Amino acid sequence: MVYGKRRVGKTTLIQKALKSSSYRTVYFECLKGTMQDNISGFVQELVRAKILPVPLNFGTLQDVFAYLNALPEKIVVVIDEYPYLKAMNDSATVDSIFQNIIDNRLVNIELILSGSHIGMMKDALQEKNALYGRFAVTIKLNELNYLEAAKFYPDKTPYDKAAHYAVFGGSPFVNQALQPTATIRENIISTILNPMSAVYLYASQLLLSDYSVKINAERIFSVIGNGKKRYTEIEDKLDVKKTGNLSKQIKSLIDLEIIARNSPINKIGDNKKSTFEINDNLLRFYFTFIYKNASALQVWGPNHSMMSI
Repeated sequence: MVYGKRRVGKTTLIQKALKSSSYRTVYFECLKGTMQDNISGFVQELVRAKILPVPLNFGTLQDVFAYLNALPEKIVVVIDEYPYLKAMNDSATVDSIFQNIIDNRLVNIELILSGSHIGMMKDALQEKNALYGRFAVTIKLNELNYLEAAKFYPDKTPYDKAAHYAVFGGSPFVNQALQPTATIRENIISTILNPMSAVYLYASQLLLSDYSVKINAERIFSVIGNGKKRYTEIEDKLDVKKTGNLSKQIKSLIDLEIIARNSPINKIGDNKKSTFEINDNLLRFYFTFIYKNASALQVWGPNHSMMSI
């Protein structure tokens, strides 16, 4: 199993690891659809990888893996964004299906499960889960730390390296978009202040791809901004009724490791006694300085908007 936040390099790590493999490989990213949608999509990838000669009709995932296991050659199957499959189907049933597959149909198959919803992936490692104890290797891929990220701009001064890390964080996807010789101002203008850049789209659309209640999540981020906020402060600022929905939304963001909860040692997990902060440097910068001024950015452009930061 490989899991970690989006754009942290999971797919790249898997691809590089498989380059030295002599086995044929099929990669399938789960769809946000029904089980049958995913079976059909998986079959199409098997045809594309020339493991299946033509699309065949399979009633269940177990049937697909039983067929693959009967092939004369060993293959590697990568199931990416496994939480998508669980989100659109009964979660416990999906885990049970893969337990059955792993226990009975993996003699000739190496299976890799990958996902970005950290909470769901961690759940598969719990003793109560059907998949408990089924993984030979488990890798949680974290963002780069300061020293690792600084290798993307090695010739900068320690001050400039710290400034870049404070703004852009440790995502390899984000850091590779930076110009190593550009100033912090120039890199901000060309990336996070440029609505056409991949970095801007990553920051503005990350919640859309990972979290269904996007608007509420954005409001929570906007309230927290570049600081630590208590639960009651967030609740009052959002003017939400005390129904428990806010607590559920914050828990989902904590599971994604986008928000961090800081609790007193004697009140671990107590929302009322905790403070919350954005646990991603780029998103913290975006929701502190850019989110509220998105309309002005569209009108005045990156250079003028930079003057107000």
